[in-house]
Amino acid sequence: MLMMDTTLLKNKQTLFLIVAALILFIIVIAIAIINLTAPAPQQTVILVTPTPIPSKNTDLHSNPPVVYNAQAQGSLLNKVEERKTLTTNDQAAKTKMLSKISSEGSGTLYQSENVSIDYLSTPNVFQVEILTTNIDQAKKEAVNWFMSQGLSQDAICNYPVQFYLNFTIAEQLRGKNINFSPLAPGCK
Repeated sequence: MLMMDTTLLKNKQTLFLIVAALILFIIVIAIAIINLTAPAPQQTVILVTPTPIPSKNTDLHSNPPVVYNAQAQGSLLNKVEERKTLTTNDQAAKTKMLSKISSEGSGTLYQSENVSIDYLSTPNVFQVEILTTNIDQAKKEAVNWFMSQGLSQDAICNYPVQFYLNFTIAEQLRGKNINFSPLAPGCK
Protein backbone atom coordinates (compact mmCIF):
# COMPACT_ATOMS: atom_id res chain seq x y z
CA MET A 1 0.00 0.00 0.00
CA LEU A 2 2.82 2.38 0.81
CA MET A 3 4.38 1.62 -2.56
CA MET A 4 1.11 2.39 -4.31
CA ASP A 5 0.82 5.72 -2.44
CA THR A 6 4.39 6.65 -3.43
CA THR A 7 3.73 5.80 -7.11
CA LEU A 8 0.48 7.77 -7.06
CA LEU A 9 2.27 10.72 -5.46
CA LYS A 10 5.04 10.60 -8.13
CA ASN A 11 2.40 10.43 -10.87
CA LYS A 12 0.63 13.50 -9.43
CA GLN A 13 3.93 15.39 -9.24
CA THR A 14 4.83 14.41 -12.79
CA LEU A 15 1.37 15.40 -14.02
CA PHE A 16 1.65 18.74 -12.20
CA LEU A 17 5.08 19.41 -13.75
CA ILE A 18 3.81 18.54 -17.23
CA VAL A 19 0.77 20.82 -16.84
CA ALA A 20 2.93 23.66 -15.47
CA ALA A 21 5.43 23.26 -18.34
CA LEU A 22 2.58 23.23 -20.87
CA ILE A 23 1.07 26.43 -19.40
CA LEU A 24 4.48 28.10 -19.42
CA PHE A 25 5.01 27.04 -23.06
CA ILE A 26 1.61 28.50 -24.04
CA ILE A 27 2.42 31.80 -22.29
CA VAL A 28 5.78 32.08 -24.10
CA ILE A 29 4.13 31.37 -27.47
CA ALA A 30 1.39 33.96 -26.75
CA ILE A 31 3.98 36.62 -25.88
CA ALA A 32 5.92 35.84 -29.06
CA ILE A 33 2.78 36.13 -31.19
CA ILE A 34 1.80 39.43 -29.56
CA ASN A 35 5.28 40.88 -30.17
CA LEU A 36 5.35 39.75 -33.78
CA THR A 37 1.89 41.09 -34.60
CA ALA A 38 2.17 44.39 -32.72
CA PRO A 39 2.08 47.42 -35.04
CA ALA A 40 5.40 49.12 -35.74
CA PRO A 41 5.93 52.30 -33.73
CA GLN A 42 5.05 55.48 -35.63
CA GLN A 43 7.90 57.63 -36.81
CA THR A 44 8.02 61.07 -35.33
CA VAL A 45 9.35 63.90 -37.43
CA ILE A 46 11.53 66.23 -35.48
CA LEU A 47 12.42 69.52 -37.04
CA VAL A 48 15.67 70.96 -35.88
CA THR A 49 15.98 74.68 -36.20
CA PRO A 50 19.51 75.43 -37.35
CA THR A 51 21.58 76.76 -34.49
CA PRO A 52 24.48 79.07 -35.16
CA ILE A 53 27.96 77.72 -34.48
CA PRO A 54 29.36 79.45 -31.41
CA SER A 55 32.47 81.58 -31.67
CA LYS A 56 35.32 80.91 -29.28
CA ASN A 57 34.11 83.56 -26.82
CA THR A 58 30.39 82.79 -27.02
CA ASP A 59 28.37 80.43 -24.86
CA LEU A 60 25.44 79.69 -27.18
CA HIS A 61 23.15 78.43 -24.44
CA SER A 62 23.39 81.58 -22.36
CA ASN A 63 23.81 84.13 -25.13
CA PRO A 64 22.33 83.09 -28.50
CA PRO A 65 22.55 85.74 -31.23
CA VAL A 66 18.77 85.54 -31.92
CA VAL A 67 15.96 84.03 -29.88
CA TYR A 68 13.64 81.74 -31.83
CA ASN A 69 10.00 82.22 -30.76
CA ALA A 70 9.13 79.10 -28.75
CA GLN A 71 5.38 79.32 -29.44
CA ALA A 72 5.96 79.62 -33.20
CA GLN A 73 8.43 76.72 -33.10
CA GLY A 74 5.85 74.59 -31.28
CA SER A 75 3.22 75.53 -33.84
CA LEU A 76 5.59 74.64 -36.68
CA LEU A 77 6.36 71.24 -35.16
CA ASN A 78 2.65 70.56 -34.69
CA LYS A 79 1.94 71.49 -38.32
CA VAL A 80 4.63 69.08 -39.54
CA GLU A 81 3.53 66.22 -37.29
CA GLU A 82 -0.15 66.67 -38.15
CA ARG A 83 0.36 67.76 -41.72
CA LYS A 84 -2.68 69.17 -43.46
CA THR A 85 -3.54 67.58 -46.82
CA LEU A 86 -2.83 69.89 -49.72
CA THR A 87 -5.64 70.97 -52.00
CA THR A 88 -5.50 69.76 -55.60
CA ASN A 89 -4.15 73.14 -56.76
CA ASP A 90 -1.52 73.26 -53.99
CA GLN A 91 -0.42 69.68 -54.74
CA ALA A 92 -0.07 70.55 -58.43
CA ALA A 93 2.01 73.63 -57.52
CA LYS A 94 4.23 71.53 -55.24
CA THR A 95 4.73 68.91 -57.96
CA LYS A 96 5.64 71.66 -60.47
CA MET A 97 8.15 73.19 -58.05
CA LEU A 98 9.75 69.83 -57.24
CA SER A 99 10.18 69.00 -60.93
CA LYS A 100 12.93 71.65 -60.95
CA ILE A 101 15.22 69.72 -58.60
CA SER A 102 17.29 66.58 -59.04
CA SER A 103 15.93 63.07 -58.89
CA GLU A 104 17.29 62.76 -55.34
CA GLY A 105 14.21 64.69 -54.20
CA SER A 106 15.98 67.44 -52.27
CA GLY A 107 17.52 70.64 -53.51
CA THR A 108 17.42 74.38 -54.01
CA LEU A 109 14.29 75.72 -55.70
CA TYR A 110 15.07 79.45 -55.64
CA GLN A 111 18.05 81.61 -54.70
CA SER A 112 18.43 85.37 -54.37
CA GLU A 113 20.55 87.74 -52.30
CA ASN A 114 17.81 87.68 -49.62
CA VAL A 115 16.71 84.03 -49.43
CA SER A 116 17.54 80.48 -50.40
CA ILE A 117 14.49 78.20 -50.71
CA ASP A 118 15.13 74.48 -50.42
CA TYR A 119 12.98 71.37 -50.37
CA LEU A 120 14.04 68.51 -48.11
CA SER A 121 12.43 65.23 -49.14
CA THR A 122 13.05 63.21 -45.98
CA PRO A 123 11.06 65.44 -43.61
CA ASN A 124 9.02 66.63 -46.64
CA VAL A 125 9.41 70.35 -45.91
CA PHE A 126 10.19 73.60 -47.65
CA GLN A 127 12.88 75.57 -45.81
CA VAL A 128 13.76 79.19 -46.39
CA GLU A 129 17.18 80.39 -45.28
CA ILE A 130 17.17 84.14 -44.68
CA LEU A 131 20.34 85.74 -46.05
CA THR A 132 19.70 89.37 -45.04
CA THR A 133 19.19 91.30 -41.82
CA ASN A 134 15.91 92.61 -43.28
CA ILE A 135 13.89 89.61 -42.11
CA ASP A 136 10.48 91.00 -43.11
CA GLN A 137 11.63 91.75 -46.66
CA ALA A 138 13.14 88.25 -47.00
CA LYS A 139 9.99 86.55 -45.72
CA LYS A 140 7.81 88.59 -48.09
CA GLU A 141 10.05 87.71 -51.02
CA ALA A 142 9.83 84.00 -50.19
CA VAL A 143 6.04 84.09 -49.73
CA ASN A 144 5.67 85.97 -53.04
CA TRP A 145 7.83 83.37 -54.79
CA PHE A 146 5.75 80.48 -53.40
CA MET A 147 2.53 82.24 -54.42
CA SER A 148 3.93 82.93 -57.92
CA GLN A 149 4.49 79.17 -58.18
CA GLY A 150 0.80 78.58 -57.40
CA LEU A 151 1.01 77.71 -53.70
CA SER A 152 -1.79 79.24 -51.61
CA GLN A 153 -1.30 81.21 -48.38
CA ASP A 154 -3.03 78.36 -46.53
CA ALA A 155 -0.45 75.87 -47.82
CA ILE A 156 2.42 78.22 -46.97
CA CYS A 157 1.13 78.45 -43.40
CA ASN A 158 -0.08 74.92 -42.83
CA TYR A 159 1.97 72.63 -45.08
CA PRO A 160 4.17 74.44 -43.71
CA VAL A 161 7.08 76.51 -45.00
CA GLN A 162 9.86 76.87 -42.39
CA PHE A 163 12.12 79.93 -42.13
CA TYR A 164 15.51 80.12 -40.42
CA LEU A 165 18.37 82.59 -40.21
CA ASN A 166 21.73 82.12 -41.87
CA PHE A 167 24.52 81.89 -39.25
CA THR A 168 26.28 85.09 -40.37
CA ILE A 169 22.99 87.01 -40.42
CA ALA A 170 22.10 85.75 -36.94
CA GLU A 171 25.48 86.97 -35.68
CA GLN A 172 24.90 90.39 -37.29
CA LEU A 173 21.59 90.60 -35.41
CA ARG A 174 23.17 89.73 -32.05
CA GLY A 175 22.16 92.13 -29.31
CA LYS A 176 19.17 93.55 -31.22
CA ASN A 177 16.60 91.58 -29.18
CA ILE A 178 15.21 89.75 -32.21
CA ASN A 179 12.46 87.25 -31.42
CA PHE A 180 12.47 85.23 -34.65
CA SER A 181 9.47 83.22 -35.84
CA PRO A 182 10.16 80.28 -38.16
CA LEU A 183 6.67 80.75 -39.68
CA ALA A 184 5.67 82.88 -42.66
CA PRO A 185 4.09 86.30 -41.99
CA GLY A 186 0.47 86.01 -40.88
CA CYS A 187 0.78 82.33 -39.90
CA LYS A 188 0.08 81.09 -36.40
